[in-house]
Amino acid sequence: MSWFLRHGSGALRVPCFGGKRWCPSAYLVVVVVLAGALFVVSRYNYLLFHSLVELTAIVTSGVFFAVAVVMLRRSGHEFLFLLATGFSASAVIDLVHALAYKGMGVFPSYTSNLPTQLWILARYLEALVILGASIWLGRRLRRWWALPLALGVITASGIAFIFLGWFPTAYVEGSGLTHFKIISEYVIVVILVAALVIIGQKRSLLDRWTLSWLGGAVVLTIAAEVCFTRYVSVYGTFNALGHICKFLAYTTMLRLVVRNMLERPMQVFGAIVPVCARCKAVRVADNEWVMVEDYLSEQAGKPVSHGLCPRCYQEMLRESGLSED
Repeated sequence: MSWFLRHGSGALRVPCFGGKRWCPSAYLVVVVVLAGALFVVSRYNYLLFHSLVELTAIVTSGVFFAVAVVMLRRSGHEFLFLLATGFSASAVIDLVHALAYKGMGVFPSYTSNLPTQLWILARYLEALVILGASIWLGRRLRRWWALPLALGVITASGIAFIFLGWFPTAYVEGSGLTHFKIISEYVIVVILVAALVIIGQKRSLLDRWTLSWLGGAVVLTIAAEVCFTRYVSVYGTFNALGHICKFLAYTTMLRLVVRNMLERPMQVFGAIVPVCARCKAVRVADNEWVMVEDYLSEQAGKPVSHGLCPRCYQEMLRESGLSED
């Protein structure tokens, strides 16, 4: 995570209209304090701690998906929409996982193997969607409804397979994690690392702020998966640390979505933007002006390319004497 924060630090000082600058310090402090409070709760009542973390992840994923669907056309972030779809699908599985957790009493005839199987299914789905979205980054999304439909079918089928007993055993009472569970966690880590590499290769398609926070969220997810290879008891310390990392990853992703799909589009399209009548520079603060391309790139979070509209193209041909008219 430190690599992304170092390389993305410049983007954390994005100038905004009116001279205000967004600083991540307050948000990070609040999130870290909440994570610490959750860990304290885990020592007092683990079931309460687990429910709070999973509820946070589920609500965050729901908000993520709702914002992505509503703001897809306005923000143009197909990449974040793909991530939102995957996170929302995994949130459905996480909801069943939370209800099935040891001590909840919702599925009394099942052991701790059930929530562990649901966990693995959700993490596989989440990791594969992150990898797929990374590969798709830079392409246009034409049938936006196709992925939610496909993931809905996959999610329902996966849950059904688990309850029908067609899913490998992931946890055995008294002895802990099975080889399938441990190997699966490392496979998920490999998938996430591959996604991280691809994102790094396509970093020119993302602004530095987005790159740093996205990288941080993926790294925290990897840390969570590593923690989940180490516990024996479902109430153990490594299990708690894994959930803390998950909490941090989801809150990081939430900030990424809010910034790119709500704040930036509103800053660009929802306010009066002072533009120089001669050179078309944009005023971002008192006596501070930037080119309109830089302004759009920073505020919208997307790279800007240049070309010629049909009218300017014809005018350029006439001025150069190449026009057939």
